[in-house]
Amino acid sequence: MLQNTEDSQLEAQADDVIAIIEKAQEKDGYLNTYFQLKFPQLKYRQLYFSHELYCAGHLIEAGIAYDKGTGKSKLLDIAKRFVKHIEDHFGYENGKIQGADGHQEIELALVKLYDYTGDNAYLRLSQFFINVRGEDPEFYQKEIESNLKLGLSTDSSRVDLTYLQAFTQPKYQTKAVGHAVRLLIWLLEWRKL
Repeated sequence: MLQNTEDSQLEAQADDVIAIIEKAQEKDGYLNTYFQLKFPQLKYRQLYFSHELYCAGHLIEAGIAYDKGTGKSKLLDIAKRFVKHIEDHFGYENGKIQGADGHQEIELALVKLYDYTGDNAYLRLSQFFINVRGEDPEFYQKEIESNLKLGLSTDSSRVDLTYLQAFTQPKYQTKAVGHAVRLLIWLLEWRKL
């Protein structure tokens, strides 16, 4: 709304909420209060349903929109710190998580962040998430088993790889199956890469 019309009251409310979000962000950049408060031991360890990266994606998009609408970069800076945390924990390097969130969104948001900033690191991270999805169809099951073995969780869910569109890499998927929102987001952005 603030990109189309000035509203000082709405902007002030948003600034107040952004200040709270900034206070909630951990020093290392992580930001997901559900895991911060309830299950800190499970950060990035329940990717098949946690929506951590999905929420991060929406935070990125909100930061871009707010910066465009107001010229204020605080929310975008918060999002960039979170992306740095994600970069530190995901990738093909040894010791990093080689999997993707069960619900696509981070991929789209990272492409938008690249478009907005011109920083190729965001495009590379998006490409990683697109390529790693379905590369190891056992990734989520291994994640569950590891959590059980380490005593971090008692969840032993059955993972529906078709729903998650992770039964093989998206570039090899020939039929539109699974959660439609996930596929459409991925298709819209993958063409740009």
